[in-house]
This record gives sequence, C-alpha cells and structure tokens, in this order.
Amino acid sequence: MRDAVRSAFYDFSAQYEGSVPSFYQDVPGLVSIGVGILADPIRLAMNLPMVHPDGTPATANDIAAEWAKVKALGAGTYQQGNPAAKHGHNYAKPFTRLRMTEQGLRDSLLGKLHQNDLQLRKRFFDFEEWPADAQMALHSWAWGVGAAAGYPRMSEALLRRDFRAAAEQIMIKANVDGQMVELYGLKPRNAANRALLINAAYVQELGLDPDKLWWPRQLETDPLGPEDETQPNETPSARPDPIRAQTITRFDEALQADRERYRRERDSDPPPPPDEAA
Repeated sequence: MRDAVRSAFYDFSAQYEGSVPSFYQDVPGLVSIGVGILADPIRLAMNLPMVHPDGTPATANDIAAEWAKVKALGAGTYQQGNPAAKHGHNYAKPFTRLRMTEQGLRDSLLGKLHQNDLQLRKRFFDFEEWPADAQMALHSWAWGVGAAAGYPRMSEALLRRDFRAAAEQIMIKANVDGQMVELYGLKPRNAANRALLINAAYVQELGLDPDKLWWPRQLETDPLGPEDETQPNETPSARPDPIRAQTITRFDEALQADRERYRRERDSDPPPPPDEAA
C-alpha cells in the first residue's frame, strides 16, 4: 500500500462511516466501535486501547464489562425490533464511559486496513504497483463489502489493469427485500470509488507519479495544467477529535433510513395498467 493511501484513509473513510469512540450496536446487532470496526465477538474488543474519562487506561476487565453492558442492551437485528441496533451509538452512549482516543481510533483503523491490504495483495498480484488512487478505491470498496467479496467483472478488469472498466463495476449495492439496489446513502462512496479509479486510469495513461493521491481532485473533470508540476497534493482535511464532536453521522443509521425510504417509495408507486401488468 502506498504511503499516501495509508495516511489519508482515516479521514477518507470517516466521512462515510462516521467515527464513534465508544461501543455501540450496529444494524445487525453486533458490537462495533470507531470507523465501522467490528468488536464482536468479545475477543475482538479485548486489545482495544480504551481509556476512562480521566484518561487512565482501561483494564481487560473494564473493557469486558462495558462490552457486555452494550451487548445486553438488545438482542437481534434492527429488523427484529432491537432498539440498540436501530439507534446505534446514540442509544448506547448513556451506558458507556470508556472511550478510544483519537490516536486509538486511527490505530484500530490502520490495523483493519493492514488486514484488508494483505487480502487485496493476494487477490491482485500487482496491487502494490497500482496508482495510489486505485489502491484507495479498492480499500474503500473493501471497507464497505469486505476484501473477499465477489464482484467478478470488477476483478477481471482490475487483473487487466483496466481501471476504466473497473470503475463501471465497483458500485456497492444493498439488499432490500431480496433486491440489490444502490441506496442514497451509498451514492457518495460509490461516486468517490468510481472517480478514484478514473483518476488511476489517467495516472496510468499519462505516466503520472503513481505514489501521488490525486483525490479529492477528479482528473476527468479537472484536467492537468502546467502548474500541477509544482502544486502540493491535496488530501481530505482532518476531522475533529470524535471524543469532543457533538454530532457523528453513522453510515449504518443512514443506510437503514435509506432502506426504509426506498420501501416507502416502492410501495407507494401506483400499479401499472392491466395491459402492462399482463
């Protein structure tokens, strides 16, 4: 993984996932923390760098007790009526005292990022040679669906280093009542992933520096000029310390709300005329 990707991934991913410094239940009812980091079963939580309100490190017993408290807030998934899964971090926050520091949040993300990177390097033999924008796109995709997810057409294009073709196949969709659809909450990440792969195509075609992360610039709509040789690279701006942040938007909550809105719009559509229905 190129250094630019590793350095920017926390801020890049947090804008889509949110960053929660305490335990909560996600939509499936699993204990999670940070930038969508799964902490369920409990063994995944035991080595997290958590602290008390006064900054003293939490012991293993402290972490286990708080994890159990959050896990006991509800059973089952959001669809099964679990209020802790429905309301996420807002529901669990009053029952928690332990927090992860900003550095702890970043370190936990980098740990998972490293695991995904190992899988992507095994899956794509020349992954380390890809432009930084292509690596960022695949890590963003893997954060959403898992590094082992299928996507055969995308994978075939990437094995050919055809980043333009892969850009048309990287869309993440959600299952709504058995139908795979691109929900509104997924659109920003999907748009970013596509733009990153298009950037990578330009980097490859024009012989640009593959170590440079061009995102958030989109080379498709903002082409290079003479000044670009001396311009410093832009990276997503740093987010405030999540421990002090007043509002954190959770990707899981937005996605669930989007599913509900999709169902309402689908169910409110008038039936087709009899001849079309036949």
